[in-house]
This record gives sequence, structure tokens and C-alpha cells, in this order.
Amino acid sequence: MPAWAEPKIGVVDPQRLLEESPQGKAMLDAMRTEFAPRERTLQAQQQALKAKQDKLQKDGATMTDEQRARTEKELRDGARDFERARSEFQDDISARRNEEMSRLQKALGDEVRSYAKAQSFDVVLSTEGVVYAAPAYDVTPAILTALQARNAASPRRPRRPSRRPPPSRSRNSAPGARAAGGIRRLAMSVSLGELAVRFGCELRGDPDARVERVAALAKADERSIAFLANPRYRAQLSGTRAGAVVLNPASADQCPTAVLSCDNPYATFARIATILHPLPQLEPGVHPSAVVAAKRAHRSERAGRCVHDRRAQRRGGRARPHRSALQPGGWA
Repeated sequence: MPAWAEPKIGVVDPQRLLEESPQGKAMLDAMRTEFAPRERTLQAQQQALKAKQDKLQKDGATMTDEQRARTEKELRDGARDFERARSEFQDDISARRNEEMSRLQKALGDEVRSYAKAQSFDVVLSTEGVVYAAPAYDVTPAILTALQARNAASPRRPRRPSRRPPPSRSRNSAPGARAAGGIRRLAMSVSLGELAVRFGCELRGDPDARVERVAALAKADERSIAFLANPRYRAQLSGTRAGAVVLNPASADQCPTAVLSCDNPYATFARIATILHPLPQLEPGVHPSAVVAAKRAHRSERAGRCVHDRRAQRRGGRARPHRSALQPGGWA
């Protein structure tokens, strides 16, 4: 470009690309499909614990000491299993969200660069670092159109299985408003004191203050929680209206609102996001086209059963049936 020529500049809204692009929506749908069964299992576990707790409170006065002690132990064990399953569930969601988000951001960045080169832009800026830009400079709608065309032309990527098998127990999420497509959006609200204790943060502010969503520093309100990890966005800290900000101890004195101070603000904020924005709950039911096929044991599994039986007979014992034989069709 000659030195005297005026540069061609555009701005793009990355948050809008994440929320409105078909690639972003497909990522959320895939995660929802993958984790919804585990979420329902957690909900069933919590409901069972609550029913047992209610029964103990109702019938505790008529129980013997032994019965009461046994029931209380079952409740403690169940609560411990539930918390472990819930923690694993949240960690899995956070890990998969970060993995898929990294892949999505790369794809969106490649699309922005391709569009900029094709349209001969000299500079394309992110709206997150721009105080003001005239609408004429916004290339976000054009890039969304390009993403939709690319999505329509590309084959569907198969959904990846969850890394950890579904646990036998699961967590309950707060009920929320029903959204389109038979999906119920889950609404969550949590106090800053609870977040500080749960994630090992140092709280400066009202522990009873509650937040119900996550947001960027520049767009947060008093019911939102934001974070600061990149020094490039430090200038937005002084003007934020967030109810609280997750940041490192070195930046705490510069924050005008409540602070959750920790060594790794990004990771802590990601885990908080899984609490405030759990996956939407799917309505239970079986699709009319669903087919369940009977599983036949692999020949290596059948051979293992034979070896087990022969060893038991050599020891003079009686061969015990393999546990799969106790199931319908186990010896088939």
C-alpha cells in the first residue's frame, strides 16, 4: 500500500461470532447432547438423597439408635459420592468446553483472516479492544455469512465421546425457563462467599452478594462476574460495573468492585462459568427412531470365562458363572 493511501480498516465482534455462527451453535449442541445424560443422572441422585433426608427427619423419632446411625451413614456416604460425581462432571465440562472453544476460536480466526485478505483489508480489529467504531467498519455480519456458507458446504464432524464414562450418580441443577426446541435453560445464582470458599479465592467484598452470569469486563453489570487475566484489558477494569471480578492479587487494588483474588484467574473463571451456565436440560423421552441392539460378548471375553472356569476346577472348587451369565442372554 503506498504511504499516501488511506488504510482499509474493519472491526469484528468475536463474541457475536461465537454466539451466532453455526459452528458455535453446533459446538453447544454437541456438548449438550454429550453431557445431558450425566446431568440427569446427577439430578436423580440428588433427588434420592433429598428423599432419604426427608424420611430421616420424618421418621427419626421412631427409629432405633441402630437404624438412625445406619441411615445417617448412608446419607453421608451418598453425599460424598454425589459431591465427587458432581466435581468430576464439572471438571469434564470445563475441560471439554476449553478444548472445543480453542478449536472454534481457531476456525473463526482463520475465517476472519481469509475474509480480510479476500476483501483487501489492511487491518481488522476486535471490538473488545476498540472504544468506538462506526457501523460502516463492522464486518461481523459479512463474516457470519461466510461462516454459514462454509458450514453448509462442510460435512458434519462426528461427536466425540466423553473422556470419562458416566458416573452412577449425579447432580441436580436449578430449574429455569423453557427455551425453544424442548430444552429447559437452567438458571443459577450463587453468592460470592460460596464461590470464594469453593475455589479457594480471597474475597474482598460482601460475601452475601450474588451473581447469576458471567460477562466481559466492559459489558458486565451488577449481577455478572467478570475476570481479568490478560494485561491488555487492564484499562477496562477501572470502569467495569461487574458485581465481582476474578483476578490475581497484584490487580486487586485497582478494582472498583468486589474481588475474588486467586493465582489463576482464567481457570477459576472457567470453573465458575460451568456453575452459572450449566448445560440446558433436555426433556426426557425416547425418539421413535431409537433402536437398542443386544450386545454379544466378544470372543476374547467368552474365552476369559472359560479360562476362569477351568482354573476354578483345577483348584478343586466349583466354577462360578461369570457375571455376564447372570444377565439375560448372558450365555448366548
